[in-house]
This record gives sequence, structure tokens and C-alpha cells, in this order.
Amino acid sequence: MKTNLMINSTILLASLILLGTLWWERAPPDNSHRRQASDPVIREVKPTAARVGEKVKIEGAFGSRNVTVLFNGVPAPILKLEDDEVRVLVPPGASSGPLVVIDSGRRSAPVFFIVKGTSARPKPETAPPHSTRASATMPSPRVGTTAASFSKDIQPIFDRSCTECHGGSAGLFLDEGESYANLVNVPATKGCTSERRVEPGKPAASVLFKRLTGTTCGTQMPKKAPPLPPEEIALIEQWILAGAPNN
Repeated sequence: MKTNLMINSTILLASLILLGTLWWERAPPDNSHRRQASDPVIREVKPTAARVGEKVKIEGAFGSRNVTVLFNGVPAPILKLEDDEVRVLVPPGASSGPLVVIDSGRRSAPVFFIVKGTSARPKPETAPPHSTRASATMPSPRVGTTAASFSKDIQPIFDRSCTECHGGSAGLFLDEGESYANLVNVPATKGCTSERRVEPGKPAASVLFKRLTGTTCGTQMPKKAPPLPPEEIALIEQWILAGAPNN
């Protein structure tokens, strides 16, 4: 009888082990720690302006290996791809405008990027949000509406970033009441002296715009401070394109 009891106990124990194994195999996996799919995020772009063929580093959050980077709609060659960093080359055919990261069909918020040597013309439907570098009082570009106001939009940029040096440096006065007469249709006296400081309707032929974007005509301005935010450069270009009015 003792032998039968031991056999029955052994069978019961084996049955419990088998049931436990089956339950474990059928239990659903715990996905609580799996990263949920979300839109890619661009936190910082270095540099914020570059020429075609130059390297650009994009820091942020990217969830897969299926990533595309667009410079104003033109896909860029990817040099390095990690969860928090993408390195690319500015592609041929790219122009200034929104930089977007697409991750498995999901799009990041656009960041305005200047491709040096091209016009900075953000499209209304893809214009970036206000830059964190901009002050609370800085006006945003009014793309597709009336021309930027020289007194309300352009002069405040000079006051914040230019007049500390250009109160007469190289014969250039950018103080209020002096700046317009020192810029529009005035020949440059330093760097690209065969051209005008501001050529109405032609940003690419205006020394002011070239110096601010760092394309030609000398050192990029401001000389003793970081480059102007893309929004401010776009405002100045918009004003020149509209004929550089004294409004």
C-alpha cells in the first residue's frame, strides 16, 4: 500500500509540473516595457546652415532604422543612424526651408534649415514654429502676406544684433534713423565692393543678405555673436524681395 501511495504522489507531482509548463508557454508576453511607436523628434540640428555636400548632425528621438531626412523635400544621404542621432549630407538640389525626419512614415515637426547659396523661403504650410532662440518680442515671418515692415520687423533685428558694432564701422550705420539710407542702393565698401549693400528685389545680389547667410563677401555676420536665427534671415530676405521698402 505504501508503494501505491508513493507512485500516486509521483504521478501527481509530475502532472503539476506539466500543467505549470503548459501555462507558462501559453502566457502572453509582457509588452509593458516595449517602446510605443511615436513621431520622431528633432531636438537640435548642428549646424543650422551648411552648403550642399557638408555634414549635418540631427539630435533627437528616432525609433527605427527606416528613417529618411528631407531638406525642403529633397532626401539626404544618411551617414550614421542611431536612436538619438542621425548624420547626413546636405543633398544636391536642396534649398533653404523645412528640415524633416520621417521615421516609418511618421514625420517630425519641421526645423528651418538654411542651405547656403540658396534662398530662404519657407512655404506657408510647412513653416516652422517659433525658434527657441527668438525673443518674446520678435515678430515671426509673415510669409505670403504683405511685405515685412522695415521699421517694425527689420530695424529691431539691427538693434538687437548689429548696432553694437555697426554704429559707423566701415562707414555702415545701422542705428534707427540711419540704417535705411546706409543700405538700400548703396555700394558696399568692404567685401564685394562691386555690389550694393541691399539690391531691392534681389537678396542673392545684396551684400547684407550674403554676409548674414555666410555665403560670400567675407566673414558671416554678426561677427562677435552666433548667426541670426533663420526666422530673422527669412524676414530680411522677404523685405528685400518685396523691393526693400522704407515702411
